[in-house]
Amino acid sequence: MEQNNLDVTYFSDTIETAGLPLIMSGRLVAIAVDASEHSEKAFDWFMTNVYHDGDRLLVVHSHELQPPALPHMMATDEWRREVVKHENIIKELEKKYEKKCKDLKLSAKIVVEAGSPGENICKVVKKEGATFIVIGCRGVGTVRRTILGMNIIRRSTINGNNMASSEARVVCIAVDGSEHSEKAFNWYKDQIYRNGDRLVVVHSHELHPPALPHAIATEEWKKEVLKHEQYIKDLEENFKTKCEAMKVSAKIIIQSGHPGGHVCKTAQKEGAAFIVVGSRGMGTIRRTILGSVSDYIIHHAHVPVILVPKVKN
Repeated sequence: MEQNNLDVTYFSDTIETAGLPLIMSGRLVAIAVDASEHSEKAFDWFMTNVYHDGDRLLVVHSHELQPPALPHMMATDEWRREVVKHENIIKELEKKYEKKCKDLKLSAKIVVEAGSPGENICKVVKKEGATFIVIGCRGVGTVRRTILGMNIIRRSTINGNNMASSEARVVCIAVDGSEHSEKAFNWYKDQIYRNGDRLVVVHSHELHPPALPHAIATEEWKKEVLKHEQYIKDLEENFKTKCEAMKVSAKIIIQSGHPGGHVCKTAQKEGAAFIVVGSRGMGTIRRTILGSVSDYIIHHAHVPVILVPKVKN
């Protein structure tokens, strides 16, 4: 990376450096990094649990240095020191991940960009054609997350703090009868399945009783219950067939109650290495008002979460 005078415009430029040459074969996996512990943990978790021989890495760091409120402050020594400090952090981060990739003999490219981290990471990933994104999670609470925002990419996310063994993994897959659920299962099968994996396929359902108690005795309600029971049977049979076709050891768990809560509890109880879940791709307003099962799992699970996005035109 070239030395630059301490003009603040340096931080609006794109800095791109290459680690080892990118060999054009295998998956291209984007890993979003910063200087934090959770970022390094996400990188190490990927290498332990998801890495395949032939994977190419796209290590992405997006940074922001807010200029001082008063323009004349940019000419001060204090601001120049802040710029130098920021520049050194970026250089050290690059060196750190270049060394990691070289030590592991990985084909890798390191991209450093200025701007909003979440937005920049999504743009880089789309431009480079990455298969999926790996990112760590700070685990901030709901209030702080709402006020401060988070840079978690809500499209293909791994969020984690659990280092599981790379052998005999227990993989928890949350399912329902939707297309995005089936896509998540197939994505796991095509992208990260390993021989020896044991699956825990979890479906949690809710059938809300009618508002008026006497309606429970009606034929309409009985039909609704039968329809719901048939839906669950069909769902179970569908994923049982899928697991048998894969010749994988699997347990299918059907339970009633809050889907997100039950998935998190089941994953923890079964000792899952990570959870795979599909996303319906709801907008921010709908997700805020209605809630999102995948959003709940990301922020409450005690193991890493792989979020498979809805297909967009």
